[in-house]
Amino acid sequence: MESKLRVGIIGTGVGLRTHYPGFKRTNSVEFVGLVGSSYERAKEFATKYEFKNVFKSYKELINSDQVDLVCVTSPNPLHLEEILLAMEKDKHILAEKPLAMNMDEIQMILQREKKHKEKLHLIDHELRFNPYLRKVKSILTEGQLGRPYFIRIHQQSTGYSDRNANWVWSFDETQGGGVRLAMASHLVDLINFWFDGIKPLTVKGSMDTVVRKRKDPMGMARDIKVSDFFSADISFENELNVQLSATAAAIGIPRFDFSIYGTDGELHFDLQNKLSGSFLTNRGKVESLDVQGVTDEERANRASIFSGSFVYFARSIVDFLLLSNAHALDPAAKFKDALYTQALLDAIKVSSLEGTIIKLNEGYRCDSLI
Repeated sequence: MESKLRVGIIGTGVGLRTHYPGFKRTNSVEFVGLVGSSYERAKEFATKYEFKNVFKSYKELINSDQVDLVCVTSPNPLHLEEILLAMEKDKHILAEKPLAMNMDEIQMILQREKKHKEKLHLIDHELRFNPYLRKVKSILTEGQLGRPYFIRIHQQSTGYSDRNANWVWSFDETQGGGVRLAMASHLVDLINFWFDGIKPLTVKGSMDTVVRKRKDPMGMARDIKVSDFFSADISFENELNVQLSATAAAIGIPRFDFSIYGTDGELHFDLQNKLSGSFLTNRGKVESLDVQGVTDEERANRASIFSGSFVYFARSIVDFLLLSNAHALDPAAKFKDALYTQALLDAIKVSSLEGTIIKLNEGYRCDSLI
């Protein structure tokens, strides 16, 4: 391995908005390659962001001997072929979520992965590295809340409420756009992370296209079929009930907040007040919880919860690969974690389309009689 980690990025969206600044902040990364849907535009971005090379295709980037880590940040339907080639060329891989478009594609990736276990294969679930969210996991693991029985997580942004927003692939259902894949994947993975793969039992999902017509690049009004909003009520084993929701068509301020209710305590988080808790020892009161290792940008909300969390994730990747810190990536989502996420994403979709409750596993129970 070189003295710096040599990174190539496929995609000029989230790859430049999130991956680039996060890795750049480590001062341990060399950006050796960029590829986008437009070669000319990618050249402009490469100059602006100081990339060493611009490639005309993802194949050229992956085949380059200069690339150690491939960041797959292209539209969702392209992930499969890019990941499979990166595996074949023995590259470390950081892939955006969702890992693939369906269970069959994920199984194909996992089968191929068996031959390439010596390399890193990570999904960009950066929230797992956020100090506030890791503190939550610690509190849950230590049993300070007793038995958690209800969780509510909500995320919102305003990008889709702009009626004049430029047409991009995320508005196109054939390209795997929409909030269910973009945001539900993060929120579902957070439950997976906090509760170590707790078994889901039933799912009731809902999706809504809030802004139903948009102009495409030719100025023609097109019907939109991707979700601007999703919600899901999910029951898990151990009588845990979870409510997830996200909208990209919010009118107000960006939000990321959650509440966790347990028999012995509660946790609450929002971007303004950060993490607080109530416990049996201070019943009826709320105390702010001290969390170490938070960047100044995150405390002041100068970065989104996602790009802010990637700063910690990028540092952990560098520490693992360059400094041989064996535990730096312990919290990371591996490719196999996509099975858990995809099962719930699929259930949300089917439930929403059919207006039904999807039973994933046996074991649902309710102790209350009235």
